[in-house]
Amino acid sequence: MPGLFDSVNEEARHILYTLIETGARPSELCNLRPENIRLDADVPYLAIREADSREIKADASDRDIPLVGISLAAMKLHPHGFPRYFDKRTSNTYVTI
Repeated sequence: MPGLFDSVNEEARHILYTLIETGARPSELCNLRPENIRLDADVPYLAIREADSREIKADASDRDIPLVGISLAAMKLHPHGFPRYFDKRTSNTYVTI
């Protein structure tokens, strides 16, 4: 359905596009750091890694996720991540997009 997400702000829309093709968790995408967005690799990817301030849910969660199609296009527009949503929490729940 073309235009379905037109009313959503750009960062949230591009997070949604990336969710669709990567299977990454919303909190993983919202909290991406620039060094974890590898657009210059032969196959561009997101490096999901534990950070000092954030634990990975399970050992298998530490992974590389290839970027293709709309997820690649969205991440090219946000090579430094999503500042509007980075590290935004209310209590113990991430702010919804």
